Amino acid sequence: LETLSRLTNLKMLDLRGNLFNNSILSSLAHLSSLTSLDLSENKLEGSINVKEFDSLSNLEELDMSGNEIDNFQVPQGYGGLRKLKSLHLSRVGIRDGSKLLRSMGSFPSLNTLYLWGNNFTETMTTTTQGFPHFKSLEHLEMDDARIALNTSFLQIIGELMPSLKYLSLSYSTPGTNSIEILDQGLCSLMHMQELHIAHNDLRGSLPWCLANMTSLRILDVSSNQLTGSISSSPLIHLTSIEELRLSDNHFRIPISLEPLFNHSRLQIFDAYNNEINAEITQSPSLTPNFQLSHLSLSFGYGDGVTFPKFLYHQHDLVNVDLSHIKMNGGFPNWLLENNTRLETLSLVNDSLAGPFRLPIHSHKQLRLLDVSNNNFQGHIPVEIGDILPSLISFNISMNALNGSIPSSFGNINSLQILDLSNNQLIGEIPEHLAVGCVNLEYLTLSNNNLEGHMFTRNFNLTNLRWLQLESNHFVGEIPQSLSKCSSLEGLYLNNNSLSGKIPRWLGNLKGLKHIIMPENHLEGPIPMEFCQLYSLQLLDISDNNISGSLPSCFHLLSIEQVHLSKNMLRGQLKRGTFFNCSSLVTLDLSYNRLNGSIPNWVDGLSQLRHLILGHNNLEGEVPVQLCGLNQLQLLDLSNNNLHGHIPPCFDNTTLHESYSNSSSLKPFETSLVMESGMIYAE
Repeated sequence: LETLSRLTNLKMLDLRGNLFNNSILSSLAHLSSLTSLDLSENKLEGSINVKEFDSLSNLEELDMSGNEIDNFQVPQGYGGLRKLKSLHLSRVGIRDGSKLLRSMGSFPSLNTLYLWGNNFTETMTTTTQGFPHFKSLEHLEMDDARIALNTSFLQIIGELMPSLKYLSLSYSTPGTNSIEILDQGLCSLMHMQELHIAHNDLRGSLPWCLANMTSLRILDVSSNQLTGSISSSPLIHLTSIEELRLSDNHFRIPISLEPLFNHSRLQIFDAYNNEINAEITQSPSLTPNFQLSHLSLSFGYGDGVTFPKFLYHQHDLVNVDLSHIKMNGGFPNWLLENNTRLETLSLVNDSLAGPFRLPIHSHKQLRLLDVSNNNFQGHIPVEIGDILPSLISFNISMNALNGSIPSSFGNINSLQILDLSNNQLIGEIPEHLAVGCVNLEYLTLSNNNLEGHMFTRNFNLTNLRWLQLESNHFVGEIPQSLSKCSSLEGLYLNNNSLSGKIPRWLGNLKGLKHIIMPENHLEGPIPMEFCQLYSLQLLDISDNNISGSLPSCFHLLSIEQVHLSKNMLRGQLKRGTFFNCSSLVTLDLSYNRLNGSIPNWVDGLSQLRHLILGHNNLEGEVPVQLCGLNQLQLLDLSNNNLHGHIPPCFDNTTLHESYSNSSSLKPFETSLVMESGMIYAE
């Protein structure tokens, strides 16, 4: 740093993200030409006196965010840093927000002030008396500053910061406020261009004084508790607005958007999770003056509304989300034809019906298309891979589609997510899909009528992370081609007709978290290689023909659920099997041929809630260690050869309470099931 002090002509110095402490400040004294200094994310702490920067008379930008500064001292009448325009003090340890804000008046050129992410425990309730006039301040960010949006604080802003163009107070208030408080000062800010007051639990209707902010370009009031119809609100007068965010409120919004037709500059309208209604337009011949790029009206729970007609006049759309509105009609392929820049289209759960028709011409910009949970019928167009060649995510699940999977999906090499589940599709998985979709990560084809072998040897889906093929009619062995999927995390093959042994190479896929393969015809032992699956959380191979004994090495620390019921497993519960699996919640080994005694080490399964060992050949007494399972809610030891007393310690467990209060002994309905053995209570 000694050599650094010789750089007397240095104008910009970026030292962010280091371990510098307060001693760095004296080393900067000779850098009199500095205009920009970034000391954010360092080890500055305690009190910082602004006089430390007195020699930096040309400094225009200072960033000390992300340090443990609890006091920023600015002496009364301070006359230094006359050129300072931008000051960043976000995410520091200062608690007295009023004192800090008052001291900012000592910098006459201050234009931009960042104070977000602080925890100002001292409430901003002081009056404007004693506060300086911030003549030059145009940009103030105080998001997540934990201040109270009360009248006094807003008066300070409204009366003493007349030049403000940008104000962000989102995630700020710790309590509930009426939106009417905006009338106490903010509405007088005639130069305001951006106002962000989201996530503040503001209530009531938008005050009419907002209509005075005729220069407003961006307004974000999302995630509050605001009410009222936008048809009779100040929003209809904000004709300079370019970006309007109303999401997560209780506004009544006509799906026609007619109240905003005169807002010729409007490009972004984000209003999901409000009340969308089918307000009848008075002038059906009217067309909007705006050209939107982003539109979100999802989760409006409208009923009987029709597809918005104003969309026929839109040509610049990039992102559209109209999900969960219960609209009538078919798939709007004209929307794709009219908007060649469209990248995302979500029409989930909209009661759309009829055939799924694509536009005639190729649409090369569309990245995401989600039309799941509708009533589309007929075939998926065979040319889909040529019409939508740039898709990254396609979801058409939960419809009534039939026919086969188009092989043209294999032409979409950008595809990462493909969900065709819960339809009535038939046939095999096209080989061209398995070869061409080289970037596919999520393939979901479950709950269809697909058949044949899962995959052939021609297989390039090496980036798969989740494969869901459950509830189909696939046959044959689990294909070795899946051994190439080194990133596989979830394998769902349940309820098919798969046969053969569980492949040993599955144990080499170290990222596997879920192996779900019940209700098949798999046979042979559980591979010893499964002991290497250190990320495994859920193993379900129940209702197969699995034989042999449980691997003694199977004690994975991450395992949460093990379902091995209805197989032909033999042998004893050895010490190594499940030993100290402290994350295990459910262990179901019922309907097998296990023998020996219930091991004493069972109390090491500290999180166990469901222990199901019924219908085996277990013998001996019920170990008292079971009473150490404080989380246990279900214990099924029925139909074994156990004998002796029920340990009296059960009287002190939740099992005893549930058992005593139950009139039934059916498994999964009561907590304690010990039928058909030789156990008796004292």
